[in-house]
Amino acid sequence: MANCSINSLKYTLDPRFLYSPPQSTQFVIREEIPAQLYASARPAYDFGRNQPVARAEIERWIESAKEAGIRSILCLLNAQHLRLYDSVHGGLLDSP
Repeated sequence: MANCSINSLKYTLDPRFLYSPPQSTQFVIREEIPAQLYASARPAYDFGRNQPVARAEIERWIESAKEAGIRSILCLLNAQHLRLYDSVHGGLLDSP
């Protein structure tokens, strides 16, 4: 387990849920309710720069979720952030 602090909040990161894709920011998938509910930033989260996202980034994020055993995803993004995925056919909500 690794400890880190973000904005004065302390998190313990379990290495099983820390993924490092080769050309992207790290995906951190947190287990909120054991074996039931996980949480993560949006695919290709870029710390506020809000750049358009390529399909390959979405696919890496989805693969990381699958590796963690996640079978369904509840998307809570607003319209501003969903527009970042417009370049992908069908957008984020219709991705594989």
